Amino acid sequence: MIEHPKSDLFDQDALNVVCRNSILILDDKWNVYVCIVRFENNKELDDCIYHYAGTTVILYSGHKVDVEYFKILNKTPWANVESEKRLSECINRLNDRIYQYERMVYRLTIPGVKHIFYGEENFMFRKLYNSIKLGEDDYRVMKQSYNQDGDILPCKDLEVLKEENGPLIIFVLYESDNYTAIQNLEELGFKNEEDFFVVVRFFSVYDGGFI
Repeated sequence: MIEHPKSDLFDQDALNVVCRNSILILDDKWNVYVCIVRFENNKELDDCIYHYAGTTVILYSGHKVDVEYFKILNKTPWANVESEKRLSECINRLNDRIYQYERMVYRLTIPGVKHIFYGEENFMFRKLYNSIKLGEDDYRVMKQSYNQDGDILPCKDLEVLKEENGPLIIFVLYESDNYTAIQNLEELGFKNEEDFFVVVRFFSVYDGGFI
């Protein structure tokens, strides 16, 4: 470790050195990441080692890997503290998603509401496009307009929002414009959870939302 200070996995490096003459190479099938299992929505669990199962338990996913981990967690000496923590995290996440949708419903049902999307077009925006009946006047914005071949909606400069005087709803990728999107909208007088909504807060983890 002294000779290789740049390593960021000192514990694993030390174990590798100590056990260097007693190593059994396992087949790759044993090396499975929970995030991939969730994303692929595998219904059955294989005989393998699931990495990072406890980093975040998504009980509302209904996925077997989360359910089994939670069962095992409840058999440990620290079950009371950890179980309450995991349940609280899941409930808070679900409550926030429900709250976002409740606030959006009113806005989306206003006659003639315009849909505006803040950020570069990606798979989350395209999923939204398929969920909302887009109008011919809908568009995207960024601080400086950025259009690419294949974009479904045109992109305009953020400043055009100053000219909007009809009903609108803005869907925001919070990382847009170097993570200043929310701040930029607020400086223009738009209110979070009223005029604009952050996509990752109401999307499920399977669609790219917060865990």
